[in-house]
Formats: sequence, C-alpha cells, structure tokens
Amino acid sequence: ISNLPIDRVLALAAQTDLPVKGTLALNGQVNGTLAAPQATATLTITNGAAYGQPFTNLQTEINYTAQAINVPHFHLANGAATIDADVAFTHPADDLQDGDVMFHLTTNQIQLATIDAIKQSQPTLAGILQLKADGVAKLRKNAAPLFSSLNANLRANGVTLNKNPLGDLTLTADTRGNAVAFNLTSDLAKSKITGTGSVQLD
Repeated sequence: ISNLPIDRVLALAAQTDLPVKGTLALNGQVNGTLAAPQATATLTITNGAAYGQPFTNLQTEINYTAQAINVPHFHLANGAATIDADVAFTHPADDLQDGDVMFHLTTNQIQLATIDAIKQSQPTLAGILQLKADGVAKLRKNAAPLFSSLNANLRANGVTLNKNPLGDLTLTADTRGNAVAFNLTSDLAKSKITGTGSVQLD
C-alpha cells in the first residue's frame, strides 16, 4: 500500500472521529496459523497530524505474534525535531491488558514553540526540551503499571516567556535497587530550586 490518505482507512474502519491525518505507506507479511499467527509490518506516514500536532514523517516497524508485540524501530520527525523509541511487549494469548513491557525513548533538542499544545496554552513560551527515558514494567488489568525499572532525564534549557528569560530545569529519575530516586534542579524565574525524592517499586 502506498500514497493512501489515512482518512480513507479510518472511514473503512468506522473510526472517522480519530484525529489523525496524513498519507500512509504500508508493507506487511502474515504467516503462521490461526492459533499462532505471525505478522511483520513497516509503516510510514508523511505530512501527518495527530490530535492537532503536525509531523512531517513517522516510520515504524512492528512484529506480532500471539504472545508478543515488538516495535524495534519507531521514528517520528517534525522538521528538525525527532523522537526515537523501541518497545517490547509480551503477554498471555488473547490478553493485551496483562504482560511485561520494556521501552526506550530518546528525543533530540525540540523547540517548545513547535509543540502545538504549548502554542495553544502558552503561545509566547519558548526554549529547548530534550528527553531520554527507559523502563521495564508489568501491565496489570484494572491497575496501574508496576515498574521494576525506570530511568529518565528531562531537560528544559533557555526557557523564555514573552521573550523574557526564565532559566533552565532538569529532572532525573534513576532506579536504585527497589526504588526510583528523583532529582530536580531549576533556576526558573531566577529562583534556585532543588528537590529530591524516591518511590518504592514494590
């Protein structure tokens, strides 16, 4: 499949209320049996938008079996801003609400002014945002995910409001044994702020 408008796909699936636009290209292969299906697919969406946020290109690869969904490659770009991720999810057959998930996510330096939600709420807010995160968690039906590992580093640099400098912010999360330690440092609004905390993983 190539050069297929997503709105046609959504219409066929009776999901026209889903706020996703763009042009779809899809290449896939299905084999195995009805009891043990296997599928692989590569998907590209160009000149798209999701929930009001435009993007220039989305590329992903998906591998599926009856008890696993793996996304070894996910790349989302909007101009120079990029998000890259990979996800591995294993689960009981016919049950996507329970299972074990591992993920890794990184961004490059993203201009806050290019994020549609920020432009709508704070149109004069600017700066650079960068995130790196990875984790391991158990999904549980009707309960919050139970993390066994979580590491993240979120940075906001050169933040300005109405072209007035506000400062920088860094938030980190690091797994240490059976706890996640959080650390916050900020000099936003010319106020030096530091904070620490921890959350038990079990």
